[in-house]
Formats: sequence, C-alpha cells, structure tokens
Amino acid sequence: MADYDDGHVARVRLVRALVEHAGLSLDAVRRVVDTLDAPPPTRHELLGAAATLAPPTAAADGGGSGRDLVDRLGWRVHADGPQVAALGRAVEARRSAGVPVDEPRLRRYAAAMREVARVDLDLVDGATSPAEAVRTVVVGTTLVDPLLLVLRRLAQEAESADRG
Repeated sequence: MADYDDGHVARVRLVRALVEHAGLSLDAVRRVVDTLDAPPPTRHELLGAAATLAPPTAAADGGGSGRDLVDRLGWRVHADGPQVAALGRAVEARRSAGVPVDEPRLRRYAAAMREVARVDLDLVDGATSPAEAVRTVVVGTTLVDPLLLVLRRLAQEAESADRG
C-alpha cells in the first residue's frame, strides 16, 4: 500500500484535468509535469514556457495582418508566434466570409482581452512557487478559455435582453 501526500493528489488532479477537460495528450502533460519539476529562472520565461505548453489556437503559418494589428496595438509579443498567426487568420476568415471586423471594433475586443490577461496574471502573481505559477498558467489557459466563451455567450444574451 502506497502513501501519498497532498502534493501527489494535486499532481494527479492536474493531470486528469489536463487530459479530460483540456484535451492535452499524455506527451503534452509530461512536458507540463517536467516544467513544474524544473521551472525556468525568470518570471517572464516561466510564463512563456507555460504558455507554450497549452494547446495552440491554430498552426503557425501566415499571419501578416495579425502582426500588423499587434504592432498597431503596441503589444510586445513574439512577432512570429502562433497566436499572432492565428489572429491574422481569424481576421482574414471574417473578411472572406463577408463580415470583416473594422479596426475600432478590433481595438475594443483587444482592450477587453487585455483586461482578461490582467486578471490571469494577477492569479499568477499570487502564486507561491514557480511550479504553482506554471500550473496556474497552463490550467488557466486550457480551462479558462471555455469558461470565457460561455460567459461571452451569456453576456450576449443578457445584453440583447437589456436592449429589448
């Protein structure tokens, strides 16, 4: 009979959540666990490593208009990162469907997401160890995205009802 402490229980819960709810592969979960066991030295590197462990929103090809937008926003992000490319494809997909999104609306969306990022990083700042910070970023990214989508749809319903 094995004896497990609270750390083991927390690790099993994390692995289960990442596999069952976030859809990560066992290989991706292993990379998360490895990063938890040996986190990078600086906070920024830690957040970057944790963010790359989360499933990407899309593959990293293309994305020129995404780069242009993040440049105009003044955001310091990796210019060739997969999220910048995904932003370019998302903007292009709307344009191709005949429902382009104009710059003022994109800026409003970006401002709302920047506020969400502040909430996320406030949680990371409250982490008591690098391992907890990595866990917060990975779980937050993979399991909060569906929560944000549901809240957005509920907010749309509420706003529509309020407008009559």
